[in-house]
Order: sequence, then C-alpha cells, then structure tokens
Amino acid sequence: FGLGILLAYKVQPPSVVWIAVCIMTILAGLCLFFTLKTKKELRLFLALTGACLATFALGTVRSYSITNAPPHHISGYLRNNRELATLEGGVISSVRNDAPSRGLSSIPWLGSQSSFYLETESVKTPSGWLKATGKVRVQISEPIGHIQPGNTVRIDCWLSRFTPPANPGQFDLQKHMHQRGVYLAAAVPIAEGIEVVDSSVPLLPKIRSVLYPLAAGALLDEPDTTVRSLTAALLLGRRGGLSPEIMAAFRDTNLAHFISLSGMHVGILAASLWGLLRITGLTKRPRAVLCIVVILLYAMIVPARAPTMRAVFISCFFFTSVLFKRQVSALNTLSLSAMALLFIRPYDLFAAGWQLSFLSVLGILLFFPTMKFYFLTKLFYPIVAYFPKSLAGLKGPFRRVIELLAVGASIWVTISPILLYYFGQINPFSPLWTVLVLPFVLTILYAGFAKILLLSLFPTIAAVFGWILNHAATGFGNTVVLLSKIDFFRVFSYRPGLSLVFALYFLMLTLCLLSPCYRRLKKGVVFLILLCFLYPGISSHFQINDREGLEITCLSVGHGQAVVLSAPGNEYFLFDAGSITHRNLANKTILPFLQNQSISSLDTICLSHGDIDHINAVGDVAAAVKIKNICANQVLLDSAQSPSIEKEVCQALTQTGQTIKPFGAYRGQSGLTIKSIWPDETILSEPSASENDKSEVVLIEYAGRKILLCGDIERTAQNRLTKCNPNLTVDVLVLPHHGSTTNLDVRFIESLKPGIIIASCSRRSLKNAYQPDEGSSMRAFYTASDGAVTVKINADGDLDAEGFLNTTGISP
Repeated sequence: FGLGILLAYKVQPPSVVWIAVCIMTILAGLCLFFTLKTKKELRLFLALTGACLATFALGTVRSYSITNAPPHHISGYLRNNRELATLEGGVISSVRNDAPSRGLSSIPWLGSQSSFYLETESVKTPSGWLKATGKVRVQISEPIGHIQPGNTVRIDCWLSRFTPPANPGQFDLQKHMHQRGVYLAAAVPIAEGIEVVDSSVPLLPKIRSVLYPLAAGALLDEPDTTVRSLTAALLLGRRGGLSPEIMAAFRDTNLAHFISLSGMHVGILAASLWGLLRITGLTKRPRAVLCIVVILLYAMIVPARAPTMRAVFISCFFFTSVLFKRQVSALNTLSLSAMALLFIRPYDLFAAGWQLSFLSVLGILLFFPTMKFYFLTKLFYPIVAYFPKSLAGLKGPFRRVIELLAVGASIWVTISPILLYYFGQINPFSPLWTVLVLPFVLTILYAGFAKILLLSLFPTIAAVFGWILNHAATGFGNTVVLLSKIDFFRVFSYRPGLSLVFALYFLMLTLCLLSPCYRRLKKGVVFLILLCFLYPGISSHFQINDREGLEITCLSVGHGQAVVLSAPGNEYFLFDAGSITHRNLANKTILPFLQNQSISSLDTICLSHGDIDHINAVGDVAAAVKIKNICANQVLLDSAQSPSIEKEVCQALTQTGQTIKPFGAYRGQSGLTIKSIWPDETILSEPSASENDKSEVVLIEYAGRKILLCGDIERTAQNRLTKCNPNLTVDVLVLPHHGSTTNLDVRFIESLKPGIIIASCSRRSLKNAYQPDEGSSMRAFYTASDGAVTVKINADGDLDAEGFLNTTGISP
C-alpha cells in the first residue's frame, strides 16, 4: 500500500500511473484466479502475491485521488501568484487559534492568528459564481470564534500559491501541502472577511466542541505556564505553549515522543481501563465495548496525529477481536492500522511522526525478545546474584525495569536511522532517560485522567490529584532539562541521505531473518550497522575540521537580519538574529539552518544594535544552542541599563550564564580577522545622533577578501564612515538598513566598490531596495526573492555567491 502511494507521488505523467495500476490489477486478478487451480504448495504464494499487487494498486489510486487536481479545481482560476478572490465552501477542520508569541521573540503588531481548511464549492468571477473544487488553507490575521467545522462560509481573501522554503533546512510547507492535495493559501486580513452562510454543524464536531473545553477546563487551571504547557502536551496533545528551552531539552534527549501524545499514552489508558473494569466483575465483551467507547471519545478530544490514531486503531482492533473471540496477531494488527490510516490520509507516509510511530512498535515486535534476552543475561542475572536475601523482594521490580530498558533499546535502535535523517543527531542514552522519566509520565497521566473523571463528582479528591499532577509535571520538566545538559553522549552529524537509511534498515532486516546458528555472520552484520551509524558523525567531523575556506550566509528572514559565518577551524558566528515580519524566527529559520549545517554550538553572537528586527530571536537561539561568547554594541549595552527591549534581551542572556561584552577585534585561524570599524567616539558622544547611526559596522577579512556588515547606519554615518576610511573597498557588502533607499547615500556604495551586494529585506520592501545601475559590474542579491544568500571564499581567495532560490541573483 505504501509503495503504491510512493508510485503515485513520484511517477509522472498521470497516464503512466494509470497504466501501472491496470497492470497490477490484472496481475492481481490472475494470481487470485490461478490460486484456485494450482497445487496446494503454490496457493499461498499466489494468494500473497495477488493481495500485494491489489493493495499496491489500491494505494496508488487512493494517493492519486488526493494529489491529482480534478476539473474545476480552484488552482485553475488563479492566473497570477497573488489575487483577490471570493470563495464559498465548507469548513473541514477545526479552527486553530495561535496565541501571539510572548517574551523576547514577540512582535507587538503581529497578534493572534487563526487558520482552518476549506473545501471549496464555488468561486466568484466577473461572469458570476462558478463551480470550484479543491482544498484551501485559510489564515486569518486575528482570532475568530464564529466558525465551526461543518459550517458553510464565504470568504474575501488574497489567494496565492505556496512558495518553496527560502533557507536551507527550513520546513518545506509547499511540499507538505501538495502531498495533502492543498495547492492554494487564502489570507484573510480581518475576521469580518468571513461570512457564515450555513451555520449547521455535524454531530461529531459538536461532540468534539463540547468534550475538549471540559477536559481543558479540568486540567489547565495551574497558573505556572511550564506546568500548564506540559500537562496540555501530555494529556491533550497541545504543545504550542512549550517554551523553546523545554522543546530543545526534549529534542536533545530524544524524549520528544512524550510530549507528542504518542501511542503510549493511549495504550496506558486502554490497559488501565481494561484492568479497572476487570475489578468490577464485568465480562470481557461489555468491557471491550466500554473501552472502545472511552478510547474513541478520547480520540475526539486530542489532535488526530499519527501516533495517537495508530494507538487508537490498534486498541480498537484488539477490543474488537475480544468481541468476536478471535486471537490477536500483533504484526497483523499493526499492518491493518497502518493501512487504515494511510487510506484516510495517504500523505502521512511522508511525515516523520507517522514513520517514527509505526517503526517504534515494529521495533518492539522484532527486537524486544532478543534485547530482553541480552539485557537479562548480561545485566539482570549478574547483578541479582549479589542481592542479599533481605532484598529478594526487589528482584521482580528490578526485572521489570530491565525489561523496560530493553523495550526502550528496541525502539531506539529501530528509529535511530529516521532520527539521523530528519534531525542529524541521536542520543544513545535515550532508553535510559526514558526509564528515568517514566515514573513522572505515568503519574501525570493517571493523575490527569483521574482529575478529569472526578472533578464534577468529587471536586476535593480531584484537587488532590491536581496537586499531584502539578508537582509531577514540575519534576518532569526539570528532570528533562537536567538530562539535556548531559550532552557528551549525543552523536551529531550531517543529515545522511536516504541510501544510508535504507542500508541500515536492510541490515536490520537481515539481522532479524538470520538463523541463530550464524553467530559470526550476525556479529558482522551488527558491526556493519554500528559503522553505518557512526559514519555520518565521523565524516562530518573530518569535513568540518578540514574546512579550508570561509562561508557566510545571510538568511532570508523578511525585514530583519541573521547572518551565519562558518570559519576555518570549526568556528561559528551569528551576526544579529531578528525580524519584524517572520514569527518564531529562531525555531522556524535559524535553528533549522544550524541543524542543516551540523552546527551544534556557536562561538560568538554579535549584536549590531538594539532594534527589535536585529535582536528579538537571540533569546530563543541562546536557549537552544550553546554559545561561548556574546558581543554587543555599546549603545545597546547602555540602553540595557534602563527598561527597554535591550534590557530584556541582556537579562535573558545573562540568566543563561552568558557575559555580554563590547565588540573587540578577533583574529582566527588561517588569517581570518573580524573587527568593528564603526561607530567612532565622536558619534557616540553626540546625543542627537540616532541609534541607527551608532550601529556596529563589522569588517570581515579572509584570504585577501573583505565583507562588510553595515547594520542600520543611515546617511550621516555612511558619509562619516567613508571619510574615516577613504581607501576602504570591499568584495561583499550587506547593505545598511535592509537595502532601503530611504536613508541610503548611493555614494557610500560607490566608494566601497563591492562586487556583490546583499539586501536582507522583506517582499513588501523589495520595491524600495537599492538596485545597481544598468551596466554596473555588481551582482545584487535580495533575500526576499533569492532566498538565503551564501558567499564562499576558499583559501586561495576565490569568491563565489549564490542564492538558495535564485543562484545567480541579478547579474551585470
């Protein structure tokens, strides 16, 4: 079924897909026909072959039915990249209201947003309303409360196509949406732009709209935001409130499955409910019915993510087998649930969450018996042999802990290739960390479920469970943060290719199929698996240490700036980190880029001045990445002495143990120098001079080449800088004030004679950005249209620049 989905997604044109489907269907029919006419020895083989071909064809057809744009698709009405449109259709998802970001990364004029998916029914054209089909992602620039799933609505919007990611490592929203059959986005500026045409709501969304507020109201009454966010993540699957520090801690320890409402949560609920009902004396069939009902109700409260739905399907299949008195096959149940989920949402096959979820369970089924035998013989029995008779009662609990460790090891071994592929790091001690935090998780789950059930009947007892829940969540968060600081066990690498991932899984499958009598061969396979795991980290280590050149990337961050410098000798610098047009800049742009480049720590962060569009993401970066030094503009440090955004940033950074220093000259390996050439003492002493004119201007020199980062200096500073450095010329110039011509003196650029200019600007300000005269020898790059711009200088001084979206920029 999965291979059929891949075929439909990868193979073009559609005619080839349908030819393949016809061939597979015919072959499947022939296999099933000859099953009745062949010898017994061949019947099973032919039946299996026919079933595989049939499911292959079914997967192809189902996937193609979603990704293929049918006649009258709404995308056919969009002639340009962005147009005003009026659409009418049904709301097919719950309305998601995103709260505005808080703290240092907040952008005051970008408030809450709402979003939902619309199944289009008609579109308004100059000739009237016409039939239209297809899904559209609707985003509103403010919160809405008058829309519910099932409503028919009319929206006035800006209709546009999804764009590819503008930075290396950034999430590919365009690809993600296309896999789901969504090709257009609708932007609605105000809530009044959405009119409810038909307010009827189907039964299931009605039930959901009642259940979730009841559960959330019972659980989320704790004022501590960390406790409340952890509780919401573990019990309700809502992890939007988790702080960057907490998210980074779960990522580094490979314990993120605990906050993604994994199948373990549903499994614990199902097993506990089954045991509790057993005490009441109910027979198996009534117990199974009640368990199915409760699990389905819980599934309506939480988000329909792959791990949760996988556990819901498996639990329901298990209890259904109890109803019909059928023996359960774990592998068949897992396969059936995978097919059911992929039939509903074929695009989940490409999601990391779906892959990790099913591989985790498959790893338990395949490797747990071997892991259990190994851990018992090598760890449990040698240790319990030294237990005195007085501790004999602890052997049982200790054995269960060892078995739990074997379960964690089975899961970790199975999902490690996927973790390397998506995240570029693994933590071999993740199974041990899982055992250490599991008591907190179990306490939170049991106390949370008990609080929900008892709140209306026994509020005093519910309050006791709430107290237990809050303290368990506090201990859970603190423990994970503490474990994340033990980072010398983590393995970092570049993200390996699919060939290495497939090689790892092929070797694992070989290990499972080999007979126990081939011990030496098995040891050889284990050795090869170990080499494959270590290869990315080792090769990336040598590639980084052998770096002979310099690489500097100006990320595409809208109206803001974030420049990453990778220097010879494995040194990394970040110049500014802020934006006033991109939300959550650190987690969506900067950190994915660092991960993509296998950068796990920064040597220095340099802050040019205190404007929000240059510093508002620094706190989130510092919470997620180790930083050795932080240098800041003197005016920023002076402003931090009084209430201001600069003070908040400095306080947040010092709380992480950092000491913020003024700019100073730096001389690195292979002749790299970084120094500040502005502001001078004269302008610093002028009260009338703007803070922009007092921005730090940084000159980077390497292999005879020069790069100038200009901050936000305006005309006054530009003229004075030119007079102070009359002979200064540069090869690469990052334009001041995001390339805006409003406060730019063209003579400043002409005097520097750059070969390459870069403007870190937004699409809205692109028209006002400086452009070289026709016939000029300068190459111009604009992050709004060209994406992240990377400049490479090798040890011989050869220089090259390219954009992530447009490799050439605007050439002479």
